[in-house]
Amino acid sequence: MKYFISLFFAIITHFNVLAQINFSEIPQNYQLFPRDSNNGAIVKIEGNITNFTYKKISLYVKKDNVLHSYQIQNITPPTSGAYVFQLQSQIFALPVEYDFRVYLHNANGDSTEFLHRERVVCGDIYVLYGQSNVVALAGLDALNAETDDRLLRNFDFDGGDLQVYSLKWFPAKQPYGRVGGVGLPLQKFILQEYGIPTCVINGGYGGLSIPQLNDRDPSTPFALHTVYGQLNARVKYAKAIGKIKGIIWRQGEAEACSWYVDINNYPNNFSSLYNNLKSDLGTFGKFYNIQVAIHNCNQLEDAGKLREYMRKTKYLFDNIETSTALGIPLVDGFHHSKQGNQQVANEVFQMIKKDIYNANETIEVRSPDIQKVIKSNSGDTLTLVFQEGQKMKYPNDTTVNFAQWQMKNYLYVNSTTNSNSNLVNNGLSSENRIILKLNGPITGGFLTYLPSYSPTDPPTQEIHLKNSKGLRAMSFYQFPIANILSTPIIESIVSVSAGLQLFFNDADNKVIERRTNLETTFSVIGKIAANTFIDNNIAANAETIYYRIKKETPTSESKYSSIKSINIQTENCNNNLVLAGNVITPALRKGQHIESIQKISANSSYFFKKSVELKAGFETQANVTFRVDNSGCQ
Repeated sequence: MKYFISLFFAIITHFNVLAQINFSEIPQNYQLFPRDSNNGAIVKIEGNITNFTYKKISLYVKKDNVLHSYQIQNITPPTSGAYVFQLQSQIFALPVEYDFRVYLHNANGDSTEFLHRERVVCGDIYVLYGQSNVVALAGLDALNAETDDRLLRNFDFDGGDLQVYSLKWFPAKQPYGRVGGVGLPLQKFILQEYGIPTCVINGGYGGLSIPQLNDRDPSTPFALHTVYGQLNARVKYAKAIGKIKGIIWRQGEAEACSWYVDINNYPNNFSSLYNNLKSDLGTFGKFYNIQVAIHNCNQLEDAGKLREYMRKTKYLFDNIETSTALGIPLVDGFHHSKQGNQQVANEVFQMIKKDIYNANETIEVRSPDIQKVIKSNSGDTLTLVFQEGQKMKYPNDTTVNFAQWQMKNYLYVNSTTNSNSNLVNNGLSSENRIILKLNGPITGGFLTYLPSYSPTDPPTQEIHLKNSKGLRAMSFYQFPIANILSTPIIESIVSVSAGLQLFFNDADNKVIERRTNLETTFSVIGKIAANTFIDNNIAANAETIYYRIKKETPTSESKYSSIKSINIQTENCNNNLVLAGNVITPALRKGQHIESIQKISANSSYFFKKSVELKAGFETQANVTFRVDNSGCQ
């Protein structure tokens, strides 16, 4: 009985003491604070004190159990009311956890702990949204078993109770399956590569169409009775609005397996969702739109239109990047395996490295995306132009499970994908281009890459156009074929005071490329719509300059012109140097340089008709003036 009386007294005393300090802002266990431009965050602990038997308040912060910071304040009782305190500590986006403890100290120096928060991190927040392929539960137990989530976070409803008071921070593997088989590998990749903890807020739901995922209540965008509002509430109470590094969107299976009306409505529905997210979630780094795979479900030809719109979203919105799920195997009609989900995560991560973490990556971390399809003058050749820097590969025929796959069978010229015109004979690759040889000439039309649906279930597509990193090209549907432009001509190159001037046979849009005798490849030095161009940035030690040009419009281009060169040593210096004035000794040519080797007398002026290099040993007396006209020679 004495024990229970003592325990009761201790509990009452404890609550009375706690009532004498009130916290208005504190960190939570497992909380992730988004990092700022200084790679850190300020953690604030604020509140008030009404018990003035305490004379000091202190904040003690550990970083992986090592002292990180210590702060102490004197408690100065106000004339009335409570003493307001503000404590803070800066933490950093490092692979560490922070522990926070607040103490009150009495006049004797004794301290009492009033707050303890642990496993706090600083890092980046990503949002995942869409259908079941972003939930991605395949092989989750195995993935959890091989994943250390000590520095990885989730912010979610505890126990599925959709109430604000149920929102809390978790390690990423909790609640079960909520971060998912794409989000969890993505967090691992970021931590391994950059040492930055992350939180993934995954709002995906299986089977939902885009209108169902965009069920926003205009009067209350964070309403918890809507799927959209649940996602927004999680971002809001995670204090991540305006601080999201990237949104990964994987959706479209519902529409691809529905009917043409849903596909026709998809552009407006997507635009509405995108603008709502931008309005409610604030500024975010990038929106990664993953093109839907090929399915067997409804064998709908218009599914190709849906994938075509997804491909084009990067050109329709200001910060969208695209990749494709094409070529990542489906283990059933719709879903990837654990390995497939990890591949999706890794391919998005390669873009994130460049976009968010400023890695020095090439364009080939992005799926090749068609820019132009150009018909030759003869009409029997098509050139597919992808982004500059892509190194395209046209695949050889391959046999899989006793079935032969040929790329030409999945390139559709002027036909739907369920009735191939079989006009493509063969193909080859060259830099960022795929060249298709046709069985006969065409006058124009369109080209489609990959079928709208698969005749088999599970769906299979065993052959793809790829870049040198193995990334599959985005599928495209009925892309217009343009006529090749006429080949331009470089008529002449002359030396002028500003550099070298090129003259062309017309004033159409052109790309000018140059290389010198010191270089092995051409580089773009200008794009103009004119019949002349001045190159004023030539390397000083170059001797011969080579130029080539091509015409270019948004939909077509020409072949390169013939290469035209100029030797800036002989072209501009092949005549004797002409000196005007009281010449003592004429300039002499030695090797590749023209030099004056005689002291110039005072009170004389010299006009150098061509340019001259003043070599070591050249002398003048005081007050001598001369003029050198610039040209291409040294």
